[in-house]
Amino acid sequence: MSTAVPSVLRKEYADLFFFLDRDECGIGYSPSFREFGLTVRPGSPVWQELRFCPFTGKPLPEPVRDRFFDEIEKLGLIDGLVDIERAPAEFQSEEWWIRRGL
Repeated sequence: MSTAVPSVLRKEYADLFFFLDRDECGIGYSPSFREFGLTVRPGSPVWQELRFCPFTGKPLPEPVRDRFFDEIEKLGLIDGLVDIERAPAEFQSEEWWIRRGL
């Protein structure tokens, strides 16, 4: 079993995070983008985004990917995915969208 994935969404989507924590069924979560997805194959960074929890049918929160890139561009980081790791620490987690009330 892997380590629990930290998230403010954990309580609302307990079933989904149960499987994310176990890392057994190809479900992934990007805290920076607030996106859930099914991985194409184990260990692959490619996934199919989920819009609903596959266990409860509950709608998942809207992703913030576009807003993420808008925000890091304001910081002068304009090389898309290459600049993600150069963004301030808050952008490496849910912190940036929580602070902005998204």
